[in-house]
Amino acid sequence: MLGGCSLRGPAEIELAPRTHLKLSRDLIFLSPDEAVKLMQSLGDRPGAPVLGAVLTTDETPRMMVLYDGGRDERGQRRVEFVGWEDAPGARSLLQELLVARARN
Repeated sequence: MLGGCSLRGPAEIELAPRTHLKLSRDLIFLSPDEAVKLMQSLGDRPGAPVLGAVLTTDETPRMMVLYDGGRDERGQRRVEFVGWEDAPGARSLLQELLVARARN
């Protein structure tokens, strides 16, 4: 499920113009589509457009969801986030991703 739409750190992702997310080696970034799929599989429903999610690779993963916060008074995109929340249900998905990465 996560194979082609995720990125493991270290990396830098542009979320919006002049807004970059820097990932350390122990973090994984999920694209907006994959983040929503994961949230739905965990029983969550996004309340705003999702820009992506960051997952830890801990024994019990934690997840931070990045949302589109609309535009500020200058017309610049605002990025809002909710996290770090425990996401134990994401463990099997992370293992699947890490095994797929090791094979490539």
